[in-house]
Amino acid sequence: MIHQITIKNFKSLRCITEMPLKPLTIIIGPNASGKSNLLDSLEIMQQIVRHKGTIMTRREDELPVVSLSDVLWRKAKPTEEMSWKIACTLNTDEKNRRTENAQQGIEYALALRSFDEMTPVISQESLKAKWPPFEDQTHHYLSRKETAIAVQGLKNGALRQEETDISPTDLALHSYARITFPAVKSVADYMKEWAFFKIIPDEARRLHTWSTSSKYLRLGKDGRNLSHVLHYLRQERKIDFNVIQEEMRKILNISELYTRMEELKERQLYKVHLDVKELPFANLRAFSLDNLSDGTVGLLALLTALSDPAPLICIEEPERSIHPKMLSRLAYFLHEAVQRTQLIITTHNADFLDHFDPYQQDYVQVLIAYRDKEHTTQFAQIRHIQHVKAWLEDYMLGQIWTMGQIEEMLEVE
Repeated sequence: MIHQITIKNFKSLRCITEMPLKPLTIIIGPNASGKSNLLDSLEIMQQIVRHKGTIMTRREDELPVVSLSDVLWRKAKPTEEMSWKIACTLNTDEKNRRTENAQQGIEYALALRSFDEMTPVISQESLKAKWPPFEDQTHHYLSRKETAIAVQGLKNGALRQEETDISPTDLALHSYARITFPAVKSVADYMKEWAFFKIIPDEARRLHTWSTSSKYLRLGKDGRNLSHVLHYLRQERKIDFNVIQEEMRKILNISELYTRMEELKERQLYKVHLDVKELPFANLRAFSLDNLSDGTVGLLALLTALSDPAPLICIEEPERSIHPKMLSRLAYFLHEAVQRTQLIITTHNADFLDHFDPYQQDYVQVLIAYRDKEHTTQFAQIRHIQHVKAWLEDYMLGQIWTMGQIEEMLEVE
């Protein structure tokens, strides 16, 4: 789980230093305040780790993961770095994942600078960690400046340091640290599994062509391949599928969800169709996903997203298209999900916000994003803003926000 994050020079995030995160972090704020930029920044960091550097080597044209000119803070000089640092705990003992001894603290930092408009390069990288058999102290397992790196690893039970060079576009975390000290592999694996969602019902309805040889893919960021993922859950993770189906039955009178494969004329290609029956018409023929409302499709996609085993799930505006009466149930599932994953949520909905209490629930944090005098994004914890708790004696949190009182009280203690 991420406990603190530092981001510099990414879009409007000029300097976010050691911002704390909790198992469930809710981010509110007006349009263009920078809420989405935080999630976008984490996603860019994940892409760099997933592609083992700043070049997508799996693509024939080798396009860069990110063009710094597009996402660098507008007032930053072209020579300035864009950087991230996360402090988190990971489970490194697969057999004892729930024990405190399996929780290892790490701090990973990464910085980019511009080589040219098309090729960002890695300028700094570091990894500090407490790992067995040296849990009693923190070690620098990786230290990088431009292309020169120093890596610590185990040799005959003792720590040894090696120094070498690396390509400016390659990630040292992959290229050296995971080989020299195998436990470090879990850091890269952790970040590669983060999941990001911004559900668009029309994309969730769209049917895609799949190869029979393709592996299972998680739900797309916008909800695409929903029918394919539900088919996988129905075949391989029946408990998760049944939970989703039962919830749709309780809330929306959806009696059953059917998935079926359509084999195409092209060899080893198929599509997955999702058919639905409503309780009042359970004995009649099913209808397709195209005939469901945006709210129904959106809720189905969100429940599917929350079944993802990712260690971190980020969702933009999960309440979009959801009827107000269903918000309490959606909030319930978010509270349940933090028992197994970390969540970062953005929202504009005041009624939805009322279902989260940072004063009574210690695993919940509500942040308000706002622009300061320099037009950079800042985040303030609601519980650190003076007088908010007093207002909660007479109003709900969403009501206070709607009235504009929180913005007026942005005098952080």
